[in-house]
Amino acid sequence: MMVTRTLFLLLLLPTLALAQHRGNFADANVVSQKAMGNARANVTQGMGYQYVPQSLATNPVLTLDLKALHNLEADSYTAVFSIIQIGETAASTTAAMEERVNAVRSKLRAKGILDDDIATDIIAFKPVYEIHVENKIFSKKYTEVPAGFKLQQNLMIRFDDTSVFDAVMRATSESEIYDIVKVDYYVEDIDKYYQVLQEKLLDLVQKKRDFYAALGLNLADYKLQIADKNYYHVPRNFYKSYQMSQSVSMDVLKKQRNLTTATRPVTYYYDPIPYDNYDVVMNPSILEPVIQIGYDLQLQFIPKPEKPAPMPEQPDPKYYVISPSGPLDIKQLPKT
Repeated sequence: MMVTRTLFLLLLLPTLALAQHRGNFADANVVSQKAMGNARANVTQGMGYQYVPQSLATNPVLTLDLKALHNLEADSYTAVFSIIQIGETAASTTAAMEERVNAVRSKLRAKGILDDDIATDIIAFKPVYEIHVENKIFSKKYTEVPAGFKLQQNLMIRFDDTSVFDAVMRATSESEIYDIVKVDYYVEDIDKYYQVLQEKLLDLVQKKRDFYAALGLNLADYKLQIADKNYYHVPRNFYKSYQMSQSVSMDVLKKQRNLTTATRPVTYYYDPIPYDNYDVVMNPSILEPVIQIGYDLQLQFIPKPEKPAPMPEQPDPKYYVISPSGPLDIKQLPKT
């Protein structure tokens, strides 16, 4: 009996190890799989991807679809926070807002974020009204009267290291600023990274040419047509949400009690562009959200029309003269 249990445990351990890489998302009830931009989500419920072999078909037109992708860490980031401040007067409302923003500036200055890296953008500043009820003998009179002011503005904070973002969050939360709208990613001199992708694709095209030449295909007999494009995707467009579909309580089985279902919150995860459709991927192993730039190149080699065969050389024209007496005379016609 001990041998049987040991063997069962050994068989179970590899299964658990493989399932660890599967993650909990495979068992989740997907709430949203919308992918922004040009990316397409291939994830399905349950086990996820399903590989379907594609059959090949020959074609006289040779088409090369080459795709290159580069995962880039941002050179700088800008976090945008929304702030709402209310007060009894316009002056007190403005002063309270300035006090909260100046407190954030002071805390971040110690972390190396200068005042030039912090800016504000006023969204709305308007009075707030309330209804005043005046009771009369036979009726009530409702009058809208000013009760205070509401100031709404955005706070933009720029930093160049993601490790500083924790300090930014602490500084804003201590000033009761909790609503983070978005985080923008920026890369300096983006053209040089596109040029790197172009060079990678050129190397790949040359390898393809050498491969076809080894197969006996002479690309000089083909007319070339080219189409290309590049694109740029930031992380915020590639967050998806999911929610666990079920939960299991062993306490229900042991104590035969009714189960009160707990609220399962919706959570989010970063799902970048998958690599399965790309021929070149630079910096493929990523730890944190990145900017993804891509370059697509399509080449079509169309067979050139065959040259018509040369006409056979015609013999020189001649004519024959027969005299009344019977002799035959052959004459050569002059060439025109």
